[in-house]
Amino acid sequence: MFGSSVRASTARHSLFGALDDGVRVATILEKCTEQLKHLEIHEEEPNDRDCIRDIPLIAGSFPYLETLTISGTHGFAFSLASVLRLLHLAPNLVQLALHDFWTFEPEEPITEILVLPHLSTCLPNMFSLDKILRHLSLPVLETLCVPLNGITFSELSLFLKRSSPPLRHLIIGEECLDFPFSALEEWLRFVPSLLQLELHWVQQPVANDLFAALAETASHLLPHLQNLQLHVYLESQFETPPPGSLAYETLL
Repeated sequence: MFGSSVRASTARHSLFGALDDGVRVATILEKCTEQLKHLEIHEEEPNDRDCIRDIPLIAGSFPYLETLTISGTHGFAFSLASVLRLLHLAPNLVQLALHDFWTFEPEEPITEILVLPHLSTCLPNMFSLDKILRHLSLPVLETLCVPLNGITFSELSLFLKRSSPPLRHLIIGEECLDFPFSALEEWLRFVPSLLQLELHWVQQPVANDLFAALAETASHLLPHLQNLQLHVYLESQFETPPPGSLAYETLL
């Protein structure tokens, strides 16, 4: 038995329904597509087996939808095609948050690139959610979290090159233990507007190379950076960082 829900709200009203009854949910949402501003889809209690589900097929579009949140739990998956289909219905989306579920890709590869011209915040988090970036172009994106567990280094480069976003805040590597400085530098070259950078699981050599590149005036790497947070990977959780090591400090 699954515990699942859809929560939707307009400026004045809130709706709540069970995702298990996809037809009923779709019918309710279709009645308020012209008013809906916020939509949340949750899967809370999966059974012991992995489960792949489609987000209900909805007729019409959501021209005023500003925020979309889709969340689940470990072992649960939404089909990637149904997530992209829902995004296609929300051309004016401003914030997208994806939490704690897998995305299942169809046998037929998805080649279409979806442009969301108003989306400024994208927060994929955990599992393989960042693979959705392979299929998006986000030209006004300002805040991005990339766990680096469902997208390759080259695919992230392609996304950043394709979008050319005015990025202000970037979080990288919450689920990745090893990314080379060459890949990191390439990503950062695509976002010179960056003000805040947060890196997780950074290897010591990568941290050293980053500080060296930032200190080199001629490199012009991240000229507007104001805040840098490094979570350096230690071989042992009991290992103490060496005194005075720049790799463990926060730059402001």
